[in-house]
Amino acid sequence: QSAALDSPCLCGVLRPKLLLPAELPGDEALYYMLLHERCHARTGDTLWAFVRGALCCAFWFHPLVWLAARLNRADAELACDERVAARLSATQRCDYAETLLGLAARQNGFAAPAGVHFGGAKLKARILSILHFSRGKRVWLCAACVLLAAAFCMSMATAKEEPVTFADATVGQIIRESPRGSP
Repeated sequence: QSAALDSPCLCGVLRPKLLLPAELPGDEALYYMLLHERCHARTGDTLWAFVRGALCCAFWFHPLVWLAARLNRADAELACDERVAARLSATQRCDYAETLLGLAARQNGFAAPAGVHFGGAKLKARILSILHFSRGKRVWLCAACVLLAAAFCMSMATAKEEPVTFADATVGQIIRESPRGSP
């Protein structure tokens, strides 16, 4: 436990440890925070955070690397929010969104609790995605992927060609069918 933290967070690359704040919020808020951090642990986000940091150090001079790192961090938070929202009912999703707002309000600037490190419009988009979460999106996305894969496979299928006989063949067909180098 640490007084420097406002919310639970993961620390470590290969075997991340959960760090808890000295002042723990209510049981319900703590439950949502732990669900969120558990999602980060399961998807290996601490390893990706290390890779992201190493790339930013190596390419400190390149603004696109910094932009990609920022977008990757935001995507990791949105993905965890989606996984948490999938496990919650509509009223629990509202409580989870309120927990994020509460964390943003009490953030002391040192820690980045539960990914609330980006506020304003990004926090608003994050909360709206939690509140408007729909399990149907996944079904449609999977169906679209299956249809695209099927269309691709069907476009690659070719009809079986009958061998060309000399009686029915044109000169162009005979040239195409003959092996290279033969008269």
